[in-house]
Amino acid sequence: MMERGATLTRTAEIVTVSGSAIADCGISETAVLERPGVSPLERTEPMATSDVDVSALSFTMERERMFRQTEHSANVQRLRRGFAIGLGIWVCSVVLDLFVTQIAGEGNLVLFLSMQSVGTVLGLAAFWRLRRPPEPSVRTLWALDLTVFTTISTLCSIESLAYRGIDSPYAAGIIVVLVARGTSTFAPWRQGAVLFGVPALAYPLTVGISAMFDERVAAQLRDPAAMGTFFTVVYLIATTWLLLTCGGHFAWNLRQEAMNARHVGRYRLDRRLGSGGMADVWAAFDLTLKLQVALKTVQSRPGSSALERFEREVRALAQLAHPNTVRVLDYGATEDGLLYYAMELLHGENLRELAARQRGLEAGRVVRIAVQVLRALGEAHDKGIVHRDIKPENIFLADLGGEREVVKLLDFGIAKATTSDDVALTHTGHVVGTPAFMAPEVIRGRPADVRSDLYSLGATLYYALSARLPFIDDNQSALFESHLSREPEPLESVCSRPVPVGMLRVVARCMAKDPAERYHSTHDLLDALRAIDTLWVSSHARPQSASDGYSSSS
Repeated sequence: MMERGATLTRTAEIVTVSGSAIADCGISETAVLERPGVSPLERTEPMATSDVDVSALSFTMERERMFRQTEHSANVQRLRRGFAIGLGIWVCSVVLDLFVTQIAGEGNLVLFLSMQSVGTVLGLAAFWRLRRPPEPSVRTLWALDLTVFTTISTLCSIESLAYRGIDSPYAAGIIVVLVARGTSTFAPWRQGAVLFGVPALAYPLTVGISAMFDERVAAQLRDPAAMGTFFTVVYLIATTWLLLTCGGHFAWNLRQEAMNARHVGRYRLDRRLGSGGMADVWAAFDLTLKLQVALKTVQSRPGSSALERFEREVRALAQLAHPNTVRVLDYGATEDGLLYYAMELLHGENLRELAARQRGLEAGRVVRIAVQVLRALGEAHDKGIVHRDIKPENIFLADLGGEREVVKLLDFGIAKATTSDDVALTHTGHVVGTPAFMAPEVIRGRPADVRSDLYSLGATLYYALSARLPFIDDNQSALFESHLSREPEPLESVCSRPVPVGMLRVVARCMAKDPAERYHSTHDLLDALRAIDTLWVSSHARPQSASDGYSSSS
């Protein structure tokens, strides 16, 4: 599927990259490779069969365990709701008892109220236990469930026998009890058969035991008319039991399918972080490595630009190892054609959010951020990869390993290789990227190169310093024309903080209309940034970590 060789570059229109939506969610990635120096896409040696078996078994067992745990917690909540519904119906049935005893003149009010009191106290006690931490165990939950509903069914059976015996309409109360339990039951049929079966058996068993001690009930069992009523009630109870058991199983099965659908490979999807035109990004849990990751997915459609972009991004990331570059933890495809790769889930914010929140950043801080971006970008350029979508949303500032503002360069989804093999596959005459940061030559439909990335970086630095776009226009054509022929407002007039002259010159040269007038490489730009007045930067910048230029500021 992801063949090596030429990077496919296919762009049919000007697009605003979906990666911005992903970057806005605060996502970054750092790869974990199985062998130093070997990218995930270069692994060719097969795993030992025993390793595969053990890994698959471990994954299956862990998945089943987590599903059972999730299902148990849901069962506790559902049983709590079932108790609330049942208690409400049970207490309201006092009105029926009063009608039967006081108006119809039948039954025993004292007995009825005694049964009501026992059932209410038992139900309230069970409801209190379900609301009290810690969460009850599976055995405790089963004991509460069967005890409460079986007791209520038995109390209903006793009341029905006290009111006309086996001819009593009160026997229908058993069906009400079962339905009340069924409103909150999602269980496989074996469990459902027990959960509904035991309370359902309470009525015929109570009648049978009563017949051994009550001649009136025994006489009714010998009466064909009364027996007809009794068997009708038993049949209806049995039918209710069967329907609720099957219905609970179907509901449980649908829930299980829904839970399984929220897994991609060995990853459990927890919540959606972002969504774009080609991909979704999820906060996920790696069931094998036991860690939180960001998972990027795209549905495979042969020949689609989304698929090409996804493959291109994974190939590009697999070649890059700089700590300031996003790196792949894992990648793969599901049986139904869903492509995915896993990234480290980091905490922080992107440069757009930071600059907007602080209304522009100090120049020294911007220099250190730019240095980290250039180191990551330099590695990509040295490997012949042009990013083509440098912008504040794709520069993520993470809190990582005790360091603050560790830069992660995001979204290589439209990256283009510049090797001779790949250039032949690039469609000319089309432009791709984000219009607000797009280089003039790219707008004209010419191939992007290293200097195009540096133009976009210059526009990004302009935004970081001022919290303003270089050119602002709702009309895309007018925005393109501005990039082609206009100069942005002078930084010194739009920045709320002082900017050294050297920084102004750097941004201006990066954004030169003619690519020949820009810096020719990231190394040249790095030298220019280092040449900015060190004393000025030091006096205006936050403290810098001694390791690799990472900032310890917020």
